Amino acid sequence: MKRLTSVFILMFLITGNLLLAQTKSPEKTELPADVSIINAQLDVFKSNVYNTVQLTDLDVEKFDKISITNKQGAVLIKKTVNTSIANMDLSQLEDGVYLLGLWSSTNMREKIIKFIIRR
Repeated sequence: MKRLTSVFILMFLITGNLLLAQTKSPEKTELPADVSIINAQLDVFKSNVYNTVQLTDLDVEKFDKISITNKQGAVLIKKTVNTSIANMDLSQLEDGVYLLGLWSSTNMREKIIKFIIRR
């Protein structure tokens, strides 16, 4: 009986969290077709990136610098941010695999998001 009750409680919690996740929708704004939105909480962005990247859900208390690096490790673009949304123009970059680096200028925190530019 205890096990059945535990399973029921677990299912209730999971279902409740799914319902909450479905009801929380970010405000949608109209963006051009060549803008890709990357959530800062991701590790890999699985869609193709085109000319512009909009980075969302950026915690500026944790990360205040953004960089784009190629496979060879060369930093191609650097940007300082102070809002939770940052836009980056990638139209000058060739098709290929890149790393979007989020890092802090005040501590050793770093996050890397892998993405592919394919037009």
